[in-house]
Amino acid sequence: MKKLITFCVLSLFIIFNAQATEKETLVDGSISGKVYDAALNEPLSYVNIVIKNSEGEIVTGSITLEDGTFKITKIPEGKITVTIQYIGYKSIIKEIIEP
Repeated sequence: MKKLITFCVLSLFIIFNAQATEKETLVDGSISGKVYDAALNEPLSYVNIVIKNSEGEIVTGSITLEDGTFKITKIPEGKITVTIQYIGYKSIIKEIIEP
């Protein structure tokens, strides 16, 4: 069986900026970071980053650049799940709840 190497997210940041309206509060968040192979200590290109809401629906996503970095904006307020997927590697799933 092929041994899977776990990759890590070097940095993962959530920033929320609130904007108030009469009917509801809208929040735009962003998440950014760098994905790299922990064993080789090298960045991974074209890794899928998927953002899902609390119902498990895909809200947005992106892929990493050649240097392993990514930035996703316009993430809605509340509980989200970040999934990092790359062929041949174990997927990383992190649940994040806005404080």
